[in-house]
Parts: sequence; structure tokens; C-alpha cells
Amino acid sequence: MKIAGHGKYLGFFIGPESGTHNWSSPLSKYRQRAREIHVAALPAAFSASEYNSKCLPTLLYVSQLCPPPPHLLQTELGAIHKILHLPPQTISYSLAINLSPVSGFNIRSACTAMNASMIRFALKSFPQAKEVNEILLQTTLEHVPLGFVGRERGFPDTPGWDSHAFVSNLACALRHDNDLGAGVPEFAAFIRKIKCKIERNCSIQEEAI
Repeated sequence: MKIAGHGKYLGFFIGPESGTHNWSSPLSKYRQRAREIHVAALPAAFSASEYNSKCLPTLLYVSQLCPPPPHLLQTELGAIHKILHLPPQTISYSLAINLSPVSGFNIRSACTAMNASMIRFALKSFPQAKEVNEILLQTTLEHVPLGFVGRERGFPDTPGWDSHAFVSNLACALRHDNDLGAGVPEFAAFIRKIKCKIERNCSIQEEAI
């Protein structure tokens, strides 16, 4: 009998060694779709539409529970250059996802869509994530050395596991002070607006009480 450190269940890898595997297949499919759009040699507007509808969605299922992989922005920018038949480093990431004012077509930001996917899943499908994660944190405090509590707030580092628990990722997405989208200024600004609106509503409720 073979014992493995990871296994796939409902499209997600679980287990102590699952962290490096969850993004391997989606990223491979993402790059393959970008190559297919490149080979089709469509006009830029049609390539952007194909990218938005066929390429980007390959990343959104896993992003419901897993944060974007490292170097996603570079991977995404490379794919955008490929579908538009541009030489490498022709345009910046900020310009690549804000082409509509100068070109008439729009390319969706994968990073923004992935962060939004996790926040939406946390709010709609598992709103009790913060409470469950608190139980996980308390259990970690009771059963493992303090060194494994975690350097990041709300993320216990369990010995032998190479990634955070799904529930910890969702709990982070539900926090008003989360750092999702820190690498994408437009998404970070959007999140700040939501936070300000929530805080304003909370203050109004407190004054009413």
C-alpha cells in the first residue's frame, strides 16, 4: 500500500504536502489556453474576449479556497502579452488590466477575480469560517509548541503541513483588515472602499444604539 502526503478530493488537493500541488493543474491549463489564443491569431479585441471567457476561469475554482500562487502577476502579465502578440515587457500590469480607455476592450485581472472568488465563497458558502478558525487556533495553542502558532495573525503553522488550512484562508478573506489584493493597487483600493463603507455603517449603528 502506498502512503502519499497529498490526495485530490472534489478538485482540491488535501493532506500535509498539498500546498505545492493545488495550483499545478490550473496554472498549466491557464498557460495552455493562452497559447491556444495566441496560435489562433485573432484580432486583439477577440483575443481579450477569449481570454476573459476561456482562459481566466481556469483559475477561479481553486481560488475559492486557496490564495493566488506566488509570482501570479508575472504569469498573468506574460499570458496577456502572449494573447495580444506583444513583445515581453511591452506594457505594465496596471496598463494591461486597464486597456479599455485606450483600446475599447477590457482584460480582466486574474488576481482580482481570484481574490474576489475567495471573498464571495467565504461570505456566501461558509460565513462561519472565522469561528471555526478560532477553534483551530485554540486547538493549536493547546496541542503544539508556541513556535507553531504562526507568524501571521490567524494562521496556525501546524508541524508537518506545508500550507495553511482552507478555513484559515477563508477566515482571512472575511477580515476587514485582510491584505488580499495587496499586489494589485486597483483591487486594494476597491477593498478599502468596502472597508470604509462597513466601518461607517457600524459607527452609525453604534450611534443609534
